[in-house]
Amino acid sequence: MGVGGSRVGDRAYFFARAAQLLRVGRALARCPGGGAHAVAIEIAAPVPVVACRRGQSQSGPRASARVTCPGPLSLGRRSGGVAASRNRHPYRIRGDLIMQFTSNELYILLNTRPPGRVLWLSGADLQDAPMSRADLSGADLSRANLRNANLSGADLSYANLNGADMSAADLRGARLEGTAARGAVLHQAKLYEAVLHHADFHEADLSEADLRRADLRGADLSGANLTGARLAHALLSHGNLNLTTLTDADLSDTQLDNATLRGANLSRARLVRANLQGCDLSGADLRGADLQGANLANADLSEVQLADANLEGATLPEEATPC
Repeated sequence: MGVGGSRVGDRAYFFARAAQLLRVGRALARCPGGGAHAVAIEIAAPVPVVACRRGQSQSGPRASARVTCPGPLSLGRRSGGVAASRNRHPYRIRGDLIMQFTSNELYILLNTRPPGRVLWLSGADLQDAPMSRADLSGADLSRANLRNANLSGADLSYANLNGADMSAADLRGARLEGTAARGAVLHQAKLYEAVLHHADFHEADLSEADLRRADLRGADLSGANLTGARLAHALLSHGNLNLTTLTDADLSDTQLDNATLRGANLSRARLVRANLQGCDLSGADLRGADLQGANLANADLSEVQLADANLEGATLPEEATPC
């Protein structure tokens, strides 16, 4: 039986679970038009995706999706439960194809989609979805529900995650270079050793997130909430942390050289041995912060608040004027 019983015009049913979805993926790879935006897959009706192992059948609700292809797309007719040759009674469509898939099929799609093709999953409900090492580069996941999703080792570079909920998601070792995640929620997300340089996390919620050894060079974290976040040994050189909240955050051994933290709240933050050379801390709140052994050479400390801060062994700028 075809997946979900969807039709395109008067066409018969198309897909039959994961095996045929793989065949569709290969057909999409040959889709005319070329370019990174040749194929779009957009979820039309969010549906919870339940984690399941690859190859395991999955019953229950299915998600509707729209596949857009600028040129004709050939799909072989399914006969007797076995996919026929592409040249035997192929269905040819142009424009939009409506399809449905289970969570297992979605998993396979995310892990086998043609390289260089942009994936639209805006507003999708992908809570708990198993997407480890999936290629989601350039994908539109804005406002998607990715709570507790397994995205470890996934490629999310240049993806759109604006407004997405990634609370407690596993992003260890994931690639998010140039990713847009403005206003995204990553509360308690695991980003250990993730690559996020030049990513945009403006006003994102990264409270209690694990960013140890993450690469955030040149990232925009302005106005973000990193309360209680773990950033030990992270790379934040040349980052924008203006008005960022880092209360009770652990930035031990973090590289913050030439970063801007104007008006940032670092009260009670742990900055032991942190490299803050050339850092703009003007107007920052460092009350009660632990700056033991920190390097603040050439840093701008104008109007900074340092009451009860621990500066033992710290290297201060020659003309420091802390308030």
